[in-house]
Amino acid sequence: KTAVEVKSGGKLNLEGPNFTKTQFTVNGDLNFIDGSIHDSDPAGPVIFVDGGTFTMSGTADFSKNTTTVSATPTPQGVSRGKYAPITAYGNSTITISGGSITENNNNRFTRGGVIEIWGTKDNHATLNIQGGEIANNKIENPDSTGLGGAIFGVFTDATISDGNIHDNFTEYAGAIALFSGSLTMSGGTIQNNHNNMKYSGEAGAMILGSVKTEISGGTFQGNTGSDDGSGAIKAASSDLRISGGTFSGNQSRDGGGALMSYDGKLTIDGGDFRDNQADG
Repeated sequence: KTAVEVKSGGKLNLEGPNFTKTQFTVNGDLNFIDGSIHDSDPAGPVIFVDGGTFTMSGTADFSKNTTTVSATPTPQGVSRGKYAPITAYGNSTITISGGSITENNNNRFTRGGVIEIWGTKDNHATLNIQGGEIANNKIENPDSTGLGGAIFGVFTDATISDGNIHDNFTEYAGAIALFSGSLTMSGGTIQNNHNNMKYSGEAGAMILGSVKTEISGGTFQGNTGSDDGSGAIKAASSDLRISGGTFSGNQSRDGGGALMSYDGKLTIDGGDFRDNQADG
């Protein structure tokens, strides 16, 4: 069962302890500043944010956590098959401004190698990436293809202003997959993310589905799409506007070395595109 519970109206600061095989439920505010949460595989999320806020900063370390399949996942309220090591439901907020999120693995489900967010149409969730490192996270499901090697979000409003998101992988969207929400990116680096080369896939870094997107800064570098298009971003039914930022050295085995967009609107009125390559 859940070992640490932060109830609505409560606030917990973690400033040094090291936790292993521990499950957290957050209806209030959990601030993870220092110490580590590592090597945990409970029958549900390691951290379950249910209408609360989870903030990670400082030198906090969240690493080598994974998921375990359960017909009755814990804690109460978690849906079977809809969880990753860090999971948020409803109008929750996740903010990453420091620390490191590394080597986590969602190896039994198909969405979100380390972070999975399920907002609703009427109550969007919020994801803020303001710093820190998100690296070497993955989905390797033996029975199905993965979506979002590091992050998966539905009805989620995301902002990226800093941080380094690198070397994450799965078949579809090596780093980030977002649907039915918004993305505002003004900084940060998304680099060397890729698809699992054993299987067909697409979008080395990011897939956007019905997402209103504004990119004014930041860097997409060295991301690789394995098969059906886009080294950096594949956008479907989305309004994508690029006014700044750098796209360099991205590669796709098919079309769209840097970008692929369809059934939506793409506007480019700024930015730096160089050394991107499409093999198809």
